Amino acid sequence: MISPRFRAMLDDYAVYHRDPRNKATHYVGIPMIMLSIVALLARISLGTGPGSFSWDASLLLIAAALAFYLTLNLFSGVAMGLVFAAMYAAAPYIGAPLAWILFAAGWILQFIGHWFEGKKPAFFRNGLHLMIGPMWILNDLLLKLRLPAYDPQKA
Repeated sequence: MISPRFRAMLDDYAVYHRDPRNKATHYVGIPMIMLSIVALLARISLGTGPGSFSWDASLLLIAAALAFYLTLNLFSGVAMGLVFAAMYAAAPYIGAPLAWILFAAGWILQFIGHWFEGKKPAFFRNGLHLMIGPMWILNDLLLKLRLPAYDPQKA
């Protein structure tokens, strides 16, 4: 079951992302930005916990983001958890210079996409869209894989 809140957020985000070129730049750019942030924050140690588990700033961000995503939709939130797990596993292999390049290139792609779209990025109007973008891409992927997802065509 897709909650009305989740549908409304994805529908609102989609209004700013109709042009196929804009969608394409987002499908590449948003994961680049996400991966870069995870990789950069994983370098900030917050100490060790029980059993000498090492905590870092990336884990805090991932936990907060997952808490938000899970409140929107359980299945999509769990799927996003798998995405974050893969990014976190890759983080140690991404040096800071590459992470900064991914971050900058990802944002450049976003703004190129919005130039094609002819609209300002959605987060200029609603900062929450910075969190909805990754879920919008994931929702589209889940649809293509025929997994539980919100289908705006059937709404």
